[in-house]
Amino acid sequence: MLRTFVAQSGVLIRVALFAFAMSAFLPMRASAEQIRLKVLNAKNGKPFNHVNLTIGTAGPQTSTFHIETDRTGLALVESVPNGSIFVYATGYQTDCRPAMQQQQPFPFNEIAKAGITIANSCGKATYVAAPGELVLFVRNTTLFSRD
Repeated sequence: MLRTFVAQSGVLIRVALFAFAMSAFLPMRASAEQIRLKVLNAKNGKPFNHVNLTIGTAGPQTSTFHIETDRTGLALVESVPNGSIFVYATGYQTDCRPAMQQQQPFPFNEIAKAGITIANSCGKATYVAAPGELVLFVRNTTLFSRD
């Protein structure tokens, strides 16, 4: 009986390890309390991985923090009820929204309801955001950038 229990627990451990390993390859899904930040290349519309973002949230709770997108250009952010989010690309990427929209907050309830795609002034790539998504276009910063 003890031998059967040890064999079964070994199988359970292997199944648990396999499930944990496979979860790393599943796409991130946002819960009702989270939004997905999707960062895309302004020129070709492909996901831009490992982009450093500065996030500011405003509402009953206010905070500022830094986050990095994963290998698929996604990052998850907890939403603030009745609040807004400010998003800025920092580091080696430049935010491609028009100058008039640089300080624009995006309400969490609008993002959750319909999704928001921020305008792209650096290229021709477009994207239609899904509910729960905030899409930002970026490009690499170069030595000769006029930012």
